[in-house]
Amino acid sequence: MKLFLRLLPILILTALVTGFFLPLFFPVPQIFISPDSTLSDILHFFYPTKFLLSESLKENKLPLWTDLVGTGFPLIAESQINALSFINLVLFKFFPLITAFNLQYVIIFLGLSIGMYVVAREFGWSKRTGLYCAIIYAFSGLHIVKIPHLNCLQALSYVPFIFWIILRMQKNKQSKLWLVLPILLSQQILQGHYQYVFMTYLFLGVYFYLSWWRNQKKDHPWLMKKILTIGLMSVGLSMAQLVPSLEYFLKSGGRVGLGDTAIGSFHVHHLLQFFYPYALGDNRVGTYPAPAYGLAFLETFSYIGLIPLLLSLASVWFLKKDIWIRNCWIIVALFFLFVFEKNSPMYVLFLVPPFSWFRVHSRFLAFITFILVLLSGYVFERIGRKCFDTFFVLFLFLVSIFDVISFASSYQPMLPVSRVETIPDSLKLYTHHSRMAAVPYNTFSWSGRMYTNGWKNPQDYLYLVNEGKPNYTILSKIPNLSIYAGYLPLKQMKMLSTALTTSERDEKEKTATLSAATITTLRLQNTGFLISPYTLSNPELTFVTRIQTKNSQLDPFNLYELSDVKPPYYLTDTYKTIRFVEQYDEEVQKPGALTSYDAFLTTGRTLVSSGNQGTFAVVSDAATQKIFSVSAPTDMFFVASVYLYPGWEAVLDNTKTPLVPANLSGMAVFISKGKHTLMLQFIPKSLYLGIGISIVTAVLYGVVIIRSVLKISS
Repeated sequence: MKLFLRLLPILILTALVTGFFLPLFFPVPQIFISPDSTLSDILHFFYPTKFLLSESLKENKLPLWTDLVGTGFPLIAESQINALSFINLVLFKFFPLITAFNLQYVIIFLGLSIGMYVVAREFGWSKRTGLYCAIIYAFSGLHIVKIPHLNCLQALSYVPFIFWIILRMQKNKQSKLWLVLPILLSQQILQGHYQYVFMTYLFLGVYFYLSWWRNQKKDHPWLMKKILTIGLMSVGLSMAQLVPSLEYFLKSGGRVGLGDTAIGSFHVHHLLQFFYPYALGDNRVGTYPAPAYGLAFLETFSYIGLIPLLLSLASVWFLKKDIWIRNCWIIVALFFLFVFEKNSPMYVLFLVPPFSWFRVHSRFLAFITFILVLLSGYVFERIGRKCFDTFFVLFLFLVSIFDVISFASSYQPMLPVSRVETIPDSLKLYTHHSRMAAVPYNTFSWSGRMYTNGWKNPQDYLYLVNEGKPNYTILSKIPNLSIYAGYLPLKQMKMLSTALTTSERDEKEKTATLSAATITTLRLQNTGFLISPYTLSNPELTFVTRIQTKNSQLDPFNLYELSDVKPPYYLTDTYKTIRFVEQYDEEVQKPGALTSYDAFLTTGRTLVSSGNQGTFAVVSDAATQKIFSVSAPTDMFFVASVYLYPGWEAVLDNTKTPLVPANLSGMAVFISKGKHTLMLQFIPKSLYLGIGISIVTAVLYGVVIIRSVLKISS
């Protein structure tokens, strides 16, 4: 009975979280369909990439590479796919895709709620206060509105447990719970949202500097030893993901300087949302003016309920009496300076790494929310101890819980996953062996609908997926020239910016003309199926059909075929040698560029065009290994529309041979006259290096654990 009573709060939280997400599983499987400004992070990133992860794990493989987006994409290097997270490895290996996907939310919110409960109990507060803090925190507006940003929530779900263990260490330096920290910290890293990892370290560093390091100088040597050990172990265990991610980051040019960070900032007006969720407009019905602020609603929002907020503000009364309260408010003040970004006197920090590596610094709200909930719990606990009116305390508890739960349950839209997975009408007409593309890429279809109508009619967004944006087309196994990812490698970014722009556009008449550079690049990259909300006038395009809905507020989508598209693989001795990206720009802008050349190569080898055509047969065309039987009547180049990313190798007749850049983002191999067997294979050495470091670290970590256990037993 005692054990049951001890576990009762955990059982209550488990029941509450399970009940909240039950509609995702019963009576039919559903999925959140929340739109973002230009697409949906769930539909266009997380669900499609988890589809690839699920497929790979069920074949006992890792998702190393896919041919279904861009000219190929290194999936394992895009950390937000979090392919190496232990939870994801288990879920997507053993459960059906939609079940595994939705179970992620259950696990996240259990982590947020149970983690906050044990933190509250560690402060010596009652079970009632622990439940209060746990429910308010887990179902706070900050977490609910971030449901589309899955890996943000996954990273945040570790924060309470990490914080709790450090609290235990502060209380009892003999505690061996610190041995769990490398696992938790490395798993947080493996969730792939490095910005929240950085913010977590900054938050923990500030908090424990104020409450521990500053006041306990005698603990400094012990703390330095523990910090060094935990830090090295955490990073070492994460290197399997960190090394390929670093390689990908560097190929993308990194994010140095403001650039992408200055897209908008938190304003003073946003503070009103702490008191009333829709003070600035209701995102659900399209009245929140996101374009005016430059930030989406989910990046500026944190609501913990009116009563909890007032209780946290009431903690100011104890500023002089309690140093812990002072420390908490110092953190809140400091982190608000980060939140306000360019509206803050600390803006200079965002000019330098690591701040400059990330965008949307309003995400520091996550840690302000954490502290505000604790401050609210502090005051709630004091009221519970001082107040003899149990009904008043119960009233505060129930009203506070009802406030956050009512917001949480009415915010995110969902639809049956069967409807989401149904191939949209535009893609049903796709019969090509070439790629497809949405042109132009940036349209107002999604943003126009979201900023005027919200998701009053969520099924409208199922119509908008007809637009053919990545990575939704992965679900239909249709290769898409476009990519949706956190970063893009520089050459692919340049290729896409050339291919998916228009030279002329009339918004009123909804007509457009693709530039010569666009036509040439699309042809070079084997892209023959185009979808556009505009009527395209290029003579190289053949109109196929128009997809439209009865809703006159939604644009129709026009489907076109592009003529004379290059195949994904071909042999040629007629090419133009280019050395720089600027030269590529210059060449593809010439109308009829491909009447003179078959390819643009970066090579010092000169071949004499013979007019003869070689032949080849595709023996195998897997994502990471492509084998061809080639017959060349003269010296030629074998050109592949596959992104030349580190790890790709060419083996010609069992001998490794150089790869040269082709058509800006592709690759080519010199083939001498005669018959050959050519193999292109992707061997991600950065991944294997990272795995090796992680294995060595795991062994050392095991030694540390064994020594600690033996020390206890002796």
